[in-house]
Amino acid sequence: MSNFPQWAVQLLLIAAVVFMGEPRVSPEMNVSTEMRVDEILAKAVTPETIRFMVQGQGIWGIQIQVLTSQQRLVYDSGFVTGTTHEWNLLSNQGKQLINGVYLYTVTVIGSRHEIIRSSLQRFVVLR
Repeated sequence: MSNFPQWAVQLLLIAAVVFMGEPRVSPEMNVSTEMRVDEILAKAVTPETIRFMVQGQGIWGIQIQVLTSQQRLVYDSGFVTGTTHEWNLLSNQGKQLINGVYLYTVTVIGSRHEIIRSSLQRFVVLR
């Protein structure tokens, strides 16, 4: 870890989440789905900001949820339109995250109300 600047937030174990299979569609929708999620990426863009990006088609919005390693919710973006969300590493109560391992999940909603949720992924905050 000595190659990283000490002030930087280091995201470890972040890999693209590639989805296999079809998105879940409510039976009452009775429409063919056009949403496709190819991958979800998370990247530190500044020492205090993580950018979550979803690549695919037919995507209306995303929701980011971050949990402690004990699986307590610390941040929920709610659904936001678009395929990108930047998070300032503050909890929903406005507190700065301490160093440690965190879990996150990304929920993607399609323009026809399809929903895909990623598996839990990990990142490390190290200042």
